[in-house]
Amino acid sequence: MKRLSHDQQGLLDALPDASAIVDPEGFIIAVNRAWKAFGTDNGGDSTNFNIGDSYFATCSDAVGESGAVSASVGQGLSNVLQSHDHFSCEYPCHSPTERRWFELIIRPFVIEGSRCAILMHRNITLRKLQQIEIADARVVANELAALVASSIDPIMSFDLGGRILSWNHAAERLYGYMREEIIGQSVAMLFPPGIDQTTAGYIDEILLGRQQRFEVSRRTKTGGLRTIAESAAPVRDAHGEITAISSIHRDITEQKRLEERNRIAAQELSHRTRNLLTVIQSIVRQTARRAATVDDFHERFSARIASLLASNDLLISAQWDAVPLEELALRQMAAFADTSSDRISVGGPAVSLLPAAVQALGMSFHELSTNALKYGALSSRSGRLALTWNIRSKGDAAELDIRWEERGIDVQAKPEGHGFGHAVLTSVLESSLDASVNYEISPDRLVWRALVPGEYFRAAQAVAEGFRDQELS
Repeated sequence: MKRLSHDQQGLLDALPDASAIVDPEGFIIAVNRAWKAFGTDNGGDSTNFNIGDSYFATCSDAVGESGAVSASVGQGLSNVLQSHDHFSCEYPCHSPTERRWFELIIRPFVIEGSRCAILMHRNITLRKLQQIEIADARVVANELAALVASSIDPIMSFDLGGRILSWNHAAERLYGYMREEIIGQSVAMLFPPGIDQTTAGYIDEILLGRQQRFEVSRRTKTGGLRTIAESAAPVRDAHGEITAISSIHRDITEQKRLEERNRIAAQELSHRTRNLLTVIQSIVRQTARRAATVDDFHERFSARIASLLASNDLLISAQWDAVPLEELALRQMAAFADTSSDRISVGGPAVSLLPAAVQALGMSFHELSTNALKYGALSSRSGRLALTWNIRSKGDAAELDIRWEERGIDVQAKPEGHGFGHAVLTSVLESSLDASVNYEISPDRLVWRALVPGEYFRAAQAVAEGFRDQELS
């Protein structure tokens, strides 16, 4: 067995890596201190430290995951012993307590004129762990990039000077700026005109933790304003230093509009409910005052409440918007007569009533129909009833002229005195709609006429244009 000189052994021991020398046949003839220390620490041969063992045999005996690496090492050692000047590979060498990796480097080494080889096992665990950490970070970064790219919410980042660094597809869709045209631009491009916050102030608020989730107004490329729920957080580098701001923008413009509509609707519902209860209280008082018996009160009160509910049903169907006048009149009259009869005519231009007018005029049509059935045109076969309306001018404005006329009535059968029904047809309309009302009964004829101001109705476009043309002529 060949041996190293004293100087050669000294040089071998000076190497920091666990190293061994093999002769031309692959037998280990010398090892250094690092090799011995590694063997002692890891339960290896602490007597001979593998001196005299065949490195080729060690490689060929390896099984499992290390078998393929060992076969490659055996071939690499053979090549170096023959003619190659270098072989290297990396391999895992984990212990029960830690994960380790080594790099094996084989180079030719001449002893006494014979071509031997030196094998150096260099611990590269730190480098390998860093590589794994970098690879894992890349996987995470790719996953985050995919999440950002596919997010339905706009996501962007900007440096501490306010320059935009990243901009996903959702941000392009919301704001209208393509990534190529906004990267490097100031985030202040998104601030609406007249905002009293500077870019620096905005960033400082985020860095100080005063703003993490907040609502702001932001401007699109076309100048439109959107209400944004913004979530912002600082981005730190490997040293923990804040280098940028990451920001998620959620467009809540429609949500805020809906909230405002709901708020207004709740207020309007409360207002309408109070008004409705006030009307019902008035109906109770006035009906009770005129009722002769409890049954009479119940009959009149039920009929008037049914009329009120019928008007409200129409308003609900119209989502508390305008209700066609003709539809309201026919609904109120239907309980008292066949409105398709040739004794009854209902008609006028296409006009819709606003909510306040629907309730007031609905009650009026109910009272008129009730009286017509009891005392008027609907109480005799010779009676005739006509409900008509038109639009007329009143100064620079328009007013709705509604006319209820009955013929063929028996004046002697009309009720005496002025009760709640009469109040509904006159003073209630005058106070609630600022209407001008005329109610006349003459021999064989009854005429009720109401002039309703323009703010309580809406004419169809063709009707309104015809009215304007008539005014101009």
